[in-house]
Formats: sequence, structure tokens, C-alpha cells
Amino acid sequence: MILTDENVEYIATTLKFYGITDVTLKEDLMDHICTHIECYNGTDFEKAYQEAIQNLGGYASLQNMQKDVNEKN
Repeated sequence: MILTDENVEYIATTLKFYGITDVTLKEDLMDHICTHIECYNGTDFEKAYQEAIQNLGGYASLQNMQKDVNEKN
């Protein structure tokens, strides 16, 4: 699946909404999510996106990753 600029913006906005503020973490998550979607065999962006988030452990897991980064800084 080919990502559009709007898809990438959606992913970035969603990560920000869920509290991902660390630049390095955000870039790593963006890379993982975009790669998963690009390798997805289908045309449903939302389904591919949700699958990528679930592979990371869901939104709560993403927030815990940010919390861990905050505690280390």
C-alpha cells in the first residue's frame, strides 16, 4: 500500500494526540507504523493502521513508551 501525505499526517497527529512528544520515539514509531502499512496486503488504510498499532501493543503501550523516555530524561 502506498501512503499519501494525508496518511502520514494522520499518523503523526494521532501519535501527538496520544502524548508522544519525544522526537526520537515519534520518528521510530512513525517508521514502524509506515513500514507496516506499506507492506500491508490490502487497500484499507485504517485497518492497516490499527493492525500496526496493535502490533506495538496498542495506544496504552505507546503512552508507556513515552513515560519511560520521560523518566530517563
